[in-house]
Amino acid sequence: MRCADGSRAPSTADCPAERVQCPNSPVSVGPGESCPRPVPARPSLVACWDGSSATSTAGCPPGRTFCPGGVTVPVGASCAEPVTAVTAACPDGTVRVLGVCTLIAAPGSPAPRPGVPVARAPVPGELRFDRYVLSAGDLLYAQGAGCTPGAETTLTAGGELVGRTVADQDGRFETVVRFASFRPGYRQVDAECGIRLGSGVEMMLVSAHTSASTPSLLLLFFLAGGGLAVRPGRLTSRSR
Repeated sequence: MRCADGSRAPSTADCPAERVQCPNSPVSVGPGESCPRPVPARPSLVACWDGSSATSTAGCPPGRTFCPGGVTVPVGASCAEPVTAVTAACPDGTVRVLGVCTLIAAPGSPAPRPGVPVARAPVPGELRFDRYVLSAGDLLYAQGAGCTPGAETTLTAGGELVGRTVADQDGRFETVVRFASFRPGYRQVDAECGIRLGSGVEMMLVSAHTSASTPSLLLLFFLAGGGLAVRPGRLTSRSR
């Protein structure tokens, strides 16, 4: 005869004792036996954005936004503006050059020494810097014009937030640019202020303000200028 478990036996007495399947378990027990207490399964973990683990993405720390200097804040929060980043506007008739408010050069004025930008205000649609060759420790100022009056202005470099300010009633702005890291080479900076502006600087390991000889400095600036020929599309953004 066929038993309840599908096997065959000469008689019912020879069939295996019937077993009861425990609920939600692969274990079965004999009649009258108690099912064992289920062992809680170890929850699977997910990797969070900061390298930690959680049972689900909802348990991960909230996302963060990178601010100038490598500091992060919760998504949606504003970056704290360092006290030194509050820029006092230069008096009328002057612009910032190498960090100093300088009289705007009159037409026909002698050209500045190598590496020093011409002292002029940015024209609408232009992003300018107070220096274009940057060494470690140099403070960089950005100036722009043609923005939407009163627009919040953010400056980014490769997706990294490097500056934040508000355009004035004339659509102009000036702010400190702070890179989270110093990396020799060309760094493109984009500004969003109702319109998009773009320009860039060269990061170098030798400062234009050191006691290096004049020929050495000239060689550095010729090398920086030579980059114009090998970087198509950057000529406009690097005009002084």
